[in-house]
Parts: sequence; C-alpha cells; structure tokens
Amino acid sequence: MNSRFTHPRIVSTALALLLCACAFLQLSWGVASVPAPLALALRALFGYDEAVAARLVVGIEFAAAAAVLCVGRRFFALFVAAAMTFIALACVSRAMREGGMMWSVIALVLSAGLLERAARSTPVVGSPRRGLSPAWSAALAIVALTGVGRIASSASFASSDALADAGHTHEGHTHDATPSKTASTTPITIDLDMHEFLGRALSDTPLLGYLPMLGEVIGGDPAFIVFYNPDCETCHTLIREHFALPRMEIVIAVEIPAAESMKPSVSTGDEPLSIECANCTLLMLPPGPNWLIAPPTVLKIEHGVITCVADRYKGDCFGSE
Repeated sequence: MNSRFTHPRIVSTALALLLCACAFLQLSWGVASVPAPLALALRALFGYDEAVAARLVVGIEFAAAAAVLCVGRRFFALFVAAAMTFIALACVSRAMREGGMMWSVIALVLSAGLLERAARSTPVVGSPRRGLSPAWSAALAIVALTGVGRIASSASFASSDALADAGHTHEGHTHDATPSKTASTTPITIDLDMHEFLGRALSDTPLLGYLPMLGEVIGGDPAFIVFYNPDCETCHTLIREHFALPRMEIVIAVEIPAAESMKPSVSTGDEPLSIECANCTLLMLPPGPNWLIAPPTVLKIEHGVITCVADRYKGDCFGSE
C-alpha cells in the first residue's frame, strides 16, 4: 500500500476526525450515548454525577483529537488508537447485554482499522522535517488539550424534557405522584443520596415533595420503600427474595424512570420485566429529570422515621432474613 496512507500525520488526522465525530454525535444524541465504561469509571473513581461524567468524556474526546493532531507522531497515534479500540470493545461487550450494538460495532471496526494503520505507520525515510519541532509540538498539544477540553466539558447535550406536572403510576395499587416543580426547558438532574436521610423523619426529607402519597400510604405504620429500575436485574432479585410474599410491613415499590435524554429514539421491542412484589403499592418518580439514585435502594420506616437505608454499596435492612 502506498506509504502516504500509513504516514503518521495521515493516521493522526483520521484519528482526530473520528474522535470529533464521536463527540459531536454524543452531544447530539444525549448523555446516554457517551461510552458507558468510560463514564462509569469517572463516576466510580471521582464520584461525578452522570451529567458531569458525560461532559468530561466528551471533553476528553475533543482534547485527545486536538492533541493527536498537534503531535502527529506514530507512538502517540498508536496509543490513542489502542485506547479507542479498548473502549469500543468494552462498549460492544456492554451493548450485548443492553442493546445499541450497531454503533458500538462501527466504532470498534473504525478504531481497530486505525490501530492497524497506526501500527504500520512509519515516517518517510530521508524526508526533511516539516512543521514544529517535537518540543513545540508537545507544548502546543498541551495547550490544545487543556483549552479544547475545558470548552468541550462545558458543552450542553441535547435537551431533555424536565419535570412533568403530572405524576405517573402504573398498575397495581396506584396513586398519583404530583411533583413539586413545573416543567422547564432546561435539563434537570436530581441527586437523592438516601443515606443522608438516615435518622430523619420522612416528612423532613424531599421525598414527600416528589412522592406526596408516601405519607398517606404509610401513616405511622412500619414500611419499606424500594427504589428500583425495571432494567436492573439486581433490583428484581432483591424484590423477589424479600417481597414476593406478603409482609407485615407496608411495602412501596418506587420506579426510577429513565431521563428523557436516555430513552432510546427507536423502540427495541423488549419490554421491562414486571416486579414480583406481593401487596405492593407501586409508584413512580416524576419522569423527565435525571434521577441520581443507585438502584436498588431500600428505606425502612418505623414510626415515621427512616431507621435504615441500604443500596448496592452499603447497608442491610433485612438482617438475617
């Protein structure tokens, strides 16, 4: 093959174009379209919420595009191409479980192709050096990486519908859950760290603002509140193990709806599994916002006070059951 197609500058330019294309598409498609493994790593390592992690991923992509274009060297292009291939492979693995395979496979094929080109790339022997020296190229890459990354990390994703006026419940024992906020044109992220509510009266938490029927359903009786995601297998397992049979306590299962920006534009035809919860009151948080709640989350209520909070990371509200 003609050597110009494996020249480091050509490969670097192709990598930069692919990174920019991915970043622009993700901004257009919303938070859910960013590479999930990378976003989850940022959230796990640094505790960022979903929206911040997604903006940082896009910022990294733009910054990497600027850096690889400025450096234009074989080693750096090889490193970036290898990282892109690894992330794309992780996305394919995740897509096999959750859907969205086509775009992940396309990203993997393009990344692997550029990795192969980068591995074959060699400078043209005997040609005079053009452009900046390596030192100036590195300095320019650092400036570009910092500047472009800072601008891109402040970019906005495609708008999602905000908090709706009407609450939503579904079949079972249902009640209206009227939200406390009206619809807005700006995206809303609501972070509910339930562990902060431990020891507080339920009426002193924001939960009654989003689910006003909780107080009426529970009253002063002992109760469990379970926040779950219909697509969360761990949620189904927990509910099946502890709530499939009737209990003495009141049990309220609250669905965490997906944010509007995370809903697929085309239906996959796969309906979420219904939960196996006997005598449960089924509620749903108001749809629209991005609810930052780690499912499944369990709250135990006694005499109107939250006496236990448990999620997949810590806590146990069932003891030796």
